[in-house]
Amino acid sequence: DTPFALGLSQAQLLSVLTAMVAVWFLVYQWQRARRAGPSVREFETQQPVSQTTEATTANVPS
Repeated sequence: DTPFALGLSQAQLLSVLTAMVAVWFLVYQWQRARRAGPSVREFETQQPVSQTTEATTANVPS
């Protein structure tokens, strides 16, 4: 393989760039999830069924 850039072959350079983007994306997703907290769906699935049923029937207009 002939050196492509910075003394690396094309495959090595693409591998390094892909790894850098993957690490950045994982850090970005982790920070985003930490700021947002659990979603409403996750919060509802963690509650017992009786509380979820009472909450949904209490909010239904008669």
